[in-house]
Amino acid sequence: MKKLSVKKICAVVLSAVLLTSTISGLTVSAAEETPLILGDANLDGSVSVADATEIQKYLAESADFGIKQEAVSNVDNTEININSVTLIQKYLSGYDTKLSIGQPIDEGEDGIIVEKTTKLNMPAVMEGVLEENQKVYYSTKYNDIPFIEVNNGLIFFRDFLEKSDLNIEASDNGNIVKCTIGDDLTAEFNYSEKYIEFSDYDLFTTKKDNLPMDLIENNDSKSTSDEPVMFLRSPYDHYYSGDPIRISLEDYSIPMLKDNGKLFIPLSTFNDIFISQTEYVLVSIDEHLFLYNQGIIMDTSDELTQLYYSIEPKETLSEEMTKFNYNELCLNLDLRYGLKDTHNIKDFDSYLNRMGLKKEYLSGNVYRIDKANLQLSTACFADFHSTYVCCSPYFDREKYSITDEPTANSKTYMDRYKRFAAKTATRSSILGEVEPYERRGDTVFITFDSFTAKSKAEYYNENNEPDLSDTIELFSYSLEKLKNEDSDVKNVVIDLSCNSGGNSIACAYAIYAVLGSSNISVLNPITNALHQNVVECDLNLDGKIDENDKSIKALGKNITLITSDVSFSCGNLFPCNIKYDDANVLTLGQQSGGGACVIGYVATATGSLMQISSNNQLVSVKNGSLMDIDNGLTPDIYLTSNRMYDRDYICNLVSEQFGN
Repeated sequence: MKKLSVKKICAVVLSAVLLTSTISGLTVSAAEETPLILGDANLDGSVSVADATEIQKYLAESADFGIKQEAVSNVDNTEININSVTLIQKYLSGYDTKLSIGQPIDEGEDGIIVEKTTKLNMPAVMEGVLEENQKVYYSTKYNDIPFIEVNNGLIFFRDFLEKSDLNIEASDNGNIVKCTIGDDLTAEFNYSEKYIEFSDYDLFTTKKDNLPMDLIENNDSKSTSDEPVMFLRSPYDHYYSGDPIRISLEDYSIPMLKDNGKLFIPLSTFNDIFISQTEYVLVSIDEHLFLYNQGIIMDTSDELTQLYYSIEPKETLSEEMTKFNYNELCLNLDLRYGLKDTHNIKDFDSYLNRMGLKKEYLSGNVYRIDKANLQLSTACFADFHSTYVCCSPYFDREKYSITDEPTANSKTYMDRYKRFAAKTATRSSILGEVEPYERRGDTVFITFDSFTAKSKAEYYNENNEPDLSDTIELFSYSLEKLKNEDSDVKNVVIDLSCNSGGNSIACAYAIYAVLGSSNISVLNPITNALHQNVVECDLNLDGKIDENDKSIKALGKNITLITSDVSFSCGNLFPCNIKYDDANVLTLGQQSGGGACVIGYVATATGSLMQISSNNQLVSVKNGSLMDIDNGLTPDIYLTSNRMYDRDYICNLVSEQFGN
């Protein structure tokens, strides 16, 4: 059984056990905590008229209560209302209320759990799919850390991913909650040992009827007779299950609570393990609940974004939230960052300490924490897929700015930007405006700087002229030319020297257009799950996949690829897969720039958002072995930038190499 973490993080969450810990220069002793007194609304250690007055202010919305105040003010265990005031007044006048007003409350190991119903703020596409009113819970032991009840969370997850065959069972006096999807796909929550265990994590967290790490999940792989077929999943497409994985919350000092037979985990933990595997994140901020994706939160005109940043900023976090935010980030990145081995990261607690960021996260200062997020995702990772997306709603954007500081980017990032600018400038100075499809003698050049794809319907609109800025239409157009008026062409050169990546579906299509086969494998290096995405494509865009969909290779053309050090992500995957599949393809230029992971998103407990190289890692398979493409492809013949764009030279070189 794979256990995610191998060492305990030194931050310790307060519990009812008599324990003293020192974190970031602060010493906290659970034994010194003032016990909670039922009815003591102002938390001064006794019940008085002032407490009745404080509750009246709360009911009039002229005072805010923390979780402890709410717990002690709910004197009859129903709700805080005017009767709570009356009962305290009766107690003060000597009336026997039959309640324990004035007595210490037994919080137990997990504290008193307070339930709150909150509105889920979500994009319109999710309305009607998810319940608007959601329950969020807080504990007097953990103050402002929001929790979700496990059953409620799994129902939310069921509706979100449309997994109608999800069943939930409790056992061992409520200490174990087991969720089953289908016959044998399971997730188990164990309160006694504080872990969550999956039989197949990747498949469990994938939308109904899809496969994990699926490149064609948003495209119709099946069609009715009157509907065009653009992609078909090949019979050779296969998903290989990963190892069972146990995520130990105890190893990260992340609390799992129990109350009246129900289990609770932090809402942020639920998001990191279940929701963040999709393009969405679920975040709770000051009793507001948000479900969003990057596109929405970056749109400043969107109402959801405006509400998100209407939260009152703060300078510092509570001690509980400070430690939890750090511990949760370590768990999230240990589970979901795909380049741990490349960066020599054993675990993120050690890594953040080594990078000097742990003390920033544990400072409790919102500015320093968000600055650490920026430094981590750019200066530390520097993998070009990872970047800082947006700050926490608690960050005072009117008072502070961090994105224009020197630490906003690493030297590695800045050097890459300079190299890209130099490449495009050199190309423009030699070739001017580059045509996507250009013929020179017996050689055709196909040039594009990113992989793009549109909705399926747009490709089958008969009124559309070919859009050569779109990768799929460019290759379909190029193949038609090579089959007809340019059928006498001998060589096809595909110029990726300024290609910075883009859409993986477009990349799969382009590979198929070149070779007549397309196999893009995606690995989760955390679980070892592997999906070999093998697809067939409608190359002539006639709505059918048949013998008329001939690739460049099938047309008998000699194939050459040009890459450079800025050929990144899909701009790196494309040449790697083609060269590994067909050694006869000629590669020219410079070693491609790598970039081996699909983009993912990390939402911290305080609502900051980072883009990362996710645990969906792109690999090539050759002779049954996985080939790491992060180091890029070494060309057969090295060329300087000037030579790469001397197309007469390239024509002669290609003809010489292929013996034309």
